[in-house]
Amino acid sequence: MNQHHTRGYDVVLFGWVDGSREHISKYKSLYAPEGDGPGCSSFHIELATTTDVFYSATATATAARRAALRQFLADRGHLDTCADLPARPLVFHMFSNGGVTSLAALVVYLKMTTGEELRGVHAMLFDSAPTPSGHLAMWAGTEVATMPMKLSPAAQYAARWALYVPLWLHANLVARPLGHRHLFNRSRDMILNTPVFQRAPKLFLYSGGDTLIAAEHVECMIERLREQVQGAKGKEMVFTAFAPGETAVRAEALATQPPSGTFGRLETVKFPADSPHVLHFRRYPEQYRAATQRFLAKL
Repeated sequence: MNQHHTRGYDVVLFGWVDGSREHISKYKSLYAPEGDGPGCSSFHIELATTTDVFYSATATATAARRAALRQFLADRGHLDTCADLPARPLVFHMFSNGGVTSLAALVVYLKMTTGEELRGVHAMLFDSAPTPSGHLAMWAGTEVATMPMKLSPAAQYAARWALYVPLWLHANLVARPLGHRHLFNRSRDMILNTPVFQRAPKLFLYSGGDTLIAAEHVECMIERLREQVQGAKGKEMVFTAFAPGETAVRAEALATQPPSGTFGRLETVKFPADSPHVLHFRRYPEQYRAATQRFLAKL
């Protein structure tokens, strides 16, 4: 067992939009027991709301939650203003786009209110996320909006375009000229361009049957990250064994670490199509736990 496991982790669980603390708390079991002693972990749950994602990020309630998360990080030595404090490994475990945008909001909050930055991030886990483009999100959103209509395939396709065109026109003819960029684009660029996130190892857990965030969207982000990994020699293919009768799921690990250490390793686990959005741990608990622990063991 390596030192990170012996010391435990400081884990921030960034929940999906309008998720409940009860549901997100279940993911604590993936890490060392909660506590302050050696070998224990500490946790902070950050809940995303529709207001956070689609409206003002400066609302009083939102600011209060950001301040509480900032204090959690400061108390454990994870901010550059607290560099003299000891710090356990910091892990960000994010769920859906709401979790990813919550992390982006934290970075902005620290910069705008205290001028602080994260000292480092030891691992980033993405569950059912992210959508790396506003246009992808808009097109996917039209499918979600038209599914309850129970239309024929042709009618649904026409309805999706009817919804998408006004969104596209607003994004390109109104928002873009005014200098506004889609939240998902900003979150994507934050992950790609922030040094502490570039260096962090990343695990993507997603499904081929996710109807909210398509596997192709997640894989688009993975491909962007792969392009950053300079000097990679190739891919190491490993396999995750499922319960008897289940189809084995391939876990793709980009195992080659660049000599400079600039970019962290990437690992992905793609669950079967019967695993819904942010329910992979519920549907395949043993496999989810094994993938997470295997990933953390390599830190």
